[in-house]
Amino acid sequence: MAKPIKHVMLDLETLAVSPEAAVIQIGLVYYDAASDLPVSRGISISPDIYMDKMAYFKVDPRTIAFHEKTNPQNYEYCKQSTVSLKKAAELVREVIDSAKENETYAIWLWCCGTDFDIPIITHFLTYSGLKPNWSYSYVRDYRTLREMYKNIVPLTAKGDHSALRDAMVQYNHLMEILDYVGQPQT
Repeated sequence: MAKPIKHVMLDLETLAVSPEAAVIQIGLVYYDAASDLPVSRGISISPDIYMDKMAYFKVDPRTIAFHEKTNPQNYEYCKQSTVSLKKAAELVREVIDSAKENETYAIWLWCCGTDFDIPIITHFLTYSGLKPNWSYSYVRDYRTLREMYKNIVPLTAKGDHSALRDAMVQYNHLMEILDYVGQPQT
């Protein structure tokens, strides 16, 4: 019998747009039926942590300028983080494992375009000596679904742009779309 699906939304803030981009924020959101509450985790990583890791991670000055211009408070907040890359990678895996509930659920990992977040987070985990704990065949593209159902307008509140906030807005909109089309099952 197929496992029920649990949807997990992932959003990243990075310092470049390539698969080796340095990650400064990770946002993860899913719904926990037992508590009837969303579970969310935001992880910030100081950009300074990458100074001696430039052979492994890409940093684009234009992307830094984008962060400093569009949301300088969030960028400064990331600079204050003391979380190591290994700890951040472990936290990502913990959230995914928590969503699986002892392998009770199959995880559909959603993000805006499978060509951005997934290669970057995979590289991030691999650098930290960890493997992704989700199936590559269960990665889903929220951006495509969003474009297919433009008639379903997300209920968003104004606020600063951060990985966690974006993941929450995207997750809520995804649930609206899935309610409209019927919740997919494996």
